[in-house]
Amino acid sequence: MNKYNLIILPLITLLLSGCLGTRYLEGNEKLLVKNKIKGEVNIPNSDIEPVIIQKPNKKLPIIPFAIYVWFYETGERYYDVDEILEDKQEVIEKYNSRIEEAEKEKKKNKLQRKRRKKVSKIDKKLEEGNLLMRWGEPLAVYDSSLSSTSAAAIEQLLKNKGYFNAEVDYHIDTARNNEKVIVTYELNPKARYLIRDVSYDIQDSTLEETLSKAKDIRKIKTGVAYDQAILIDKRNELDAYLKNHGYFNFNREYIRATVTKHDSLNVVDININILNPENKNSHSLYKIDSVTMVTDSDVKNKEEPRQKIYYRGISYKYFEKTYSSKVLTSRIFVKPGQLYSRENIFDTQRQLGTLDMFRTINITYDTLGGNIDVFISVTPLKKFQMANEFGLGINISQGVPGPFYNLTLKNRNTFGGLEILQLNARVGFERVATENESNNEFYNNNEYGANLSLTFPQFILPLGEARKTNMGKLNPTTKILTGYNYVSTPEYQRENINAYISYQWFKHQKNYYNLTPLEVYLIDSEIKDSLFQARLRELELQGNSLIRSFDPSFVSATYFTFTKNINQYGQGSDNNSAYFRLLLEHGGIIPEFNSSLTFFKYDKVSVDFRRLIVFDERTQLAYKIKGGVAVPYGSGSENLAPLPYEKYFFTGGSNSIRAWRSKRLGPGDYQPLFFVGDTDSLAYDDRFEQPGEILLEASIEFRQNLAGFIDIAFFIDAGNVWRLKDVNLNPEGSANTENGKFEFENFYKEIAVGSGAGLRLDFSYIVVRFDVGVKIHDPGRAEGRRFIWDEGFNKYPYNTRAADPFVLNIGVGYPF
Repeated sequence: MNKYNLIILPLITLLLSGCLGTRYLEGNEKLLVKNKIKGEVNIPNSDIEPVIIQKPNKKLPIIPFAIYVWFYETGERYYDVDEILEDKQEVIEKYNSRIEEAEKEKKKNKLQRKRRKKVSKIDKKLEEGNLLMRWGEPLAVYDSSLSSTSAAAIEQLLKNKGYFNAEVDYHIDTARNNEKVIVTYELNPKARYLIRDVSYDIQDSTLEETLSKAKDIRKIKTGVAYDQAILIDKRNELDAYLKNHGYFNFNREYIRATVTKHDSLNVVDININILNPENKNSHSLYKIDSVTMVTDSDVKNKEEPRQKIYYRGISYKYFEKTYSSKVLTSRIFVKPGQLYSRENIFDTQRQLGTLDMFRTINITYDTLGGNIDVFISVTPLKKFQMANEFGLGINISQGVPGPFYNLTLKNRNTFGGLEILQLNARVGFERVATENESNNEFYNNNEYGANLSLTFPQFILPLGEARKTNMGKLNPTTKILTGYNYVSTPEYQRENINAYISYQWFKHQKNYYNLTPLEVYLIDSEIKDSLFQARLRELELQGNSLIRSFDPSFVSATYFTFTKNINQYGQGSDNNSAYFRLLLEHGGIIPEFNSSLTFFKYDKVSVDFRRLIVFDERTQLAYKIKGGVAVPYGSGSENLAPLPYEKYFFTGGSNSIRAWRSKRLGPGDYQPLFFVGDTDSLAYDDRFEQPGEILLEASIEFRQNLAGFIDIAFFIDAGNVWRLKDVNLNPEGSANTENGKFEFENFYKEIAVGSGAGLRLDFSYIVVRFDVGVKIHDPGRAEGRRFIWDEGFNKYPYNTRAADPFVLNIGVGYPF
C-alpha cells in the first residue's frame, strides 16, 4: 500500500463517519456551525463574541471536522451514571470497613484521606463526565432562544459602549440539507454619544479635600466616546485611593454615577456622587495605633509569656529572639501614627513572603478603639533544608543516557539577619561521541561542581540605617557567590572558578533589576589529545575561536539587567502577558596582572522581547524577538583575546531556530563544507559550535490544546549570527567562499528560516516538548538555491546529519 494511503484513508473514514457532527443530530435538530456579526461599530468583534451565548463547536487548525464532538460522543457511549454510582458506593463501603478495622489513629486518618481522594475523583466523573467527555464538548445543537438572548446581550453591550439607541436583530441561514445553521447578528448602532461634562458631588468635606490632592484620580476625559467601563474603572480607582489614605471602611457602593443624555447633541453629562454612610455625616478616618509582630506563632503551650521589644515603633514578641528587628522593620510598611493604607498592608505581606523565611504570614486588625491595631503573626520555615535530585539525563544528539545528582543545602537566618546560606552541588556522567573518532564510539564525560552563595535581604552598601529602611519596598537583596566547576573527558579537562557580588531589587513583581558590579572567572584547561588540538587549530583558521576557551584565562565583568514581566509571563498565565529583558555588560574592568593568563575586554548589549496572546482557554499565540551585539576591543597586548567563548552569541537548537542543531547555524551564509581527500565529495563538519558577535532572531508559535494535557503547536523561526569583521573562514580544502561578516546590504539574504510542528505534554508541573523543525531558507547554500523547495529535500547539496532538512528537538518547558 502506498504510504500516503495510510494517512489519507483514515482521514476520509473520519469525514465519512460524520465527525463533522451532523451524524449525531436527532429529529429536526440543526447544527450551529458559525456566528457572523454585521454592522459598522467602533468595537472589535473580540469584545462582542464573548456575549454570544451559543457558539459553534471548536475545531483544530486545518482539520475541517469537530474532533472535540467526536471525543464527547464517544465518551458518552461508555458513560453509565448508575455504574458510576455503584462504584462510588463500593469505594465508600470498602474504606469504611478498613477504617473500622484500623487500630491506630494515624492509619485511620490515612485511609480517610484516600477515601476522600477516590470519592472526589468519582464525583468529578459524575459532574463533568469521563475523560473523553472532559476532553471534548457536546454537540452545538442550534437553539433559537439562545440567539434571541444573545441579540439582546449584544444590544446591551452596545448601549454600555455609548450606542444608546442601538438595535440588534438576527437571522439564520441553513446549508447541507437544512442540517447546518449560520446565525448572522445584524447591528444597527446609530449614533455614539460623547462625554461632554463631568462633575462631582461629595457630601463629606474632609473626603473631598483628600481627593482634591489627587486631580488625576478624579479626572475623566471629555470629548471621547462614552463607555460604561470608564465609570467602572474610575469607581475602582477612587475606592483604592481612599482606602490607601485612611478610609479603612470605605466601600465602592458609596460611589454613584448619574449619566444624563442629550439626544439632540448626542452627548452625555456625568455626575459622580460620593455618599456618606447611613445615618452619618462623614466617613471615618483611621490611623495606625500600634503594630505588633509575633515571630514564632507556631510555638504554643509555654508557661512563660513571650518577650517583647520595641524597635522604631513596632512591638516584636517572641519566646526566643531569632530575627533582626532592623531587617524586619525595613519590610514592614505600616507604622504607628500613619493613616491606614491597604497598599502598605499588602506590600508588607508580600515582602515578608519574599524573604523565604516564613511558611505563613497572617495580618489581622482591631478597630474597636476607633483607630487600628495591626497584628502580624508568622510561622517560620525550617532553618535547615535539604533537597535531592537524582535523574537520568539524555544527550539528545546521541540518545545516550547519563546519571546526574543534584544536592541543595539551605541554611536560613544564618547570622540572625535573615540571610540565606545555600550550597548547590552537582555530579553528572554523560556518554558522548568523541570529536576525533567515529560517532559510533563513545566516552564518559564527567562533570562536577558546586556553588556557595550568601544572600542578604538588604543592600550591603555604606548607607545609613534610615535609608536602608526606606528602600525596603524595593525588596533589595545582595548576593555573594563563589563556585567551582570541573569537566573531564579523554580529550581535555577544564576547571573554572568564579565569583560575583550582585544587587537585585524589584517592586510589584513587574520590574526587576540586577546590578553586578563585579564578576570574575579564572579558567584553566588542559588538552590531553593531540588530534583534538589539531582540530581546534584547524577551526581557528576558519575563524572559530573555540581554541581560545582552552587557554588559561581571566574574565572580569560588570553588568546590569532590567527585566519587565507583565502578567507573569512564562508562569502559566491565562491572560495576555509580555516579557522584556535588557542586558548591558562591560568586560575587562580588572587590568592585566599576569602574563601567563589571557585577558578579555569587550562591551555587550542584548534585548529579548516576548509576548503571549490568549484567544481562549485552548488557543494561544506567542512570539519573541531577540537581538544583540558584542564588541571586543583591547590595547594591542598579545594577551588580549577577542571575546570569552561564553560571551559570543549562538543560534540554532531547541529554544532557538529549531530547524538547525544547537548552536550550529551561521555565522551569516557560512557553513564548514570540506572536500573529502582528493574527491569531489563534500563533507559537513557540524561537531563544533559557530559563534558570532551579532545576533538577530525571531519566532512565532501558534499553540492549541488538543485534549487534556496534550497540546500541539505550529511555528516559524528566523535568524542568524554574524561576525563583526573579516576572518579567514576558508582554509585549504574548504568548499565555502563566505566569511560570515555582517554587511548591512546583504544580511537580510542570510536570515535562516525554519518552520515546523510540535507536540507538548503539559503535566502542569512540567511540560515535555517534541518539536520537528523543517528548513525553509538555508543561508549556507548558494544564492538562488537557498529555498529548500527550489530543488526539493532529496536534492540537498550535501547528505549529512546536520544538513538534513528535518531536525527533532526534545525539550522541557516552552521554547519561549
